Amino acid sequence: MPLTATKSGKHVLVATMQSKSVLRAVAGHIADRNEYVDYFPSYEIISSPVFRGGFFEPNQRGVTPTGVSFVMDTFFRELERKFGPVEAAADASSAMADEDLVCEEELLGAFGDKRT
Repeated sequence: MPLTATKSGKHVLVATMQSKSVLRAVAGHIADRNEYVDYFPSYEIISSPVFRGGFFEPNQRGVTPTGVSFVMDTFFRELERKFGPVEAAADASSAMADEDLVCEEELLGAFGDKRT
């Protein structure tokens, strides 16, 4: 998402490109130097000129549900291509649903109103 404002004193377009470039350079640097790290180009997919801005909402800031689906479908297809089918993950996620709910309730309770 592009920035809407910046405190840097730079024009928001310049600040946006600089922040995206720095983040991308750091991500690439980490992925290039650690064989256990993969970089998935979700930002590049969404912002690619090939798609002519078609994945952005009319405000040109938000990403459309179609864009999110395209990126996630691509991500999971590439995971499966690299690691094979993930049939057990669906079973594990449904088995963990109750455990996740308990953890989430405990987390919410930890930050809840302590006056009650």
